[in-house]
Amino acid sequence: MVILEGEEVTARGAHILAFDIEEEILPGLSIQETVEIIHEQGGFAVIAHPYSIFRTWVGFREIQEAGFNAVEVANAAQFPYGMMLKKNEDLAERLGLPKTGGSDAHIPRTVGRCYTIFKAESRDVDGVLSALRSGRTEVKGKGITLSERFKIRMK
Repeated sequence: MVILEGEEVTARGAHILAFDIEEEILPGLSIQETVEIIHEQGGFAVIAHPYSIFRTWVGFREIQEAGFNAVEVANAAQFPYGMMLKKNEDLAERLGLPKTGGSDAHIPRTVGRCYTIFKAESRDVDGVLSALRSGRTEVKGKGITLSERFKIRMK
């Protein structure tokens, strides 16, 4: 198993996944500022669950202008899962960006519910990052159930 270090940054209006960074990124900055700081560190910026009712809804132009490197199209906690998956996939296609998936797990049994398959040439961090940067990814998984959603809300 290869583990990529990174963080999910809460920017104003969006969550951003930052991979291959050297320093923690402060929350509360604009989307554009957050992406710029990630890039200044040589990192890789992914817009997390860009379209998800009750969570995030970022405009196409804002995403395009920010200069993201990839789009998280599958997020197990996005609602409604199938509809948002399609909308996020369409966004990635329009932008010509790689696709990622993540479980966004808040309870143990949903870890790995959505995930990214990296078509990497080597099974190390550099190989996985290279696959991510070049778009050699495939997204798999499914959304969390209604009962799991309630358990998350109760915590």
